[in-house]
Amino acid sequence: MACDTGHVKAIQLLLLINRCDVTVQEMDRSTPLHYLIRKFPPEEDLKRFPKFVEIVHEMVARGLDVNARNRWGETVLHKAVMSGAPHVVRWLLKNKEWKIELNATNKCEPPPPLYFFQAHAFCLSLSGSEKLRCILLREKEGQR
Repeated sequence: MACDTGHVKAIQLLLLINRCDVTVQEMDRSTPLHYLIRKFPPEEDLKRFPKFVEIVHEMVARGLDVNARNRWGETVLHKAVMSGAPHVVRWLLKNKEWKIELNATNKCEPPPPLYFFQAHAFCLSLSGSEKLRCILLREKEGQR
């Protein structure tokens, strides 16, 4: 619950008093990180972003599998891409020691998550009506 709401102080307290199992999975097989990754603040939030980073590092140190898949085959990288947070995707990929699966596919979207991330980044690099047309096309593709 604390990870789903992004409640940093509660998560830190639970980790501090050793009252949480970071490897636990929900009924849909989502891990705490599947939830927390969607709550990451912007990189510019110098007060909150480092706390989230610290929590994830602690969870991984305690055995959390960053490549764990939920019922739909989604990894944490999928969740980061779907949340539209390029700074979180970049941050995940910088942690090379975690060996994030770059080509992981889920049950709904056959292309790997980085395909969508790169396509989204390309759309954002355009300007004006081209940008809008690209984003609308991407949304239409995602509905198939």
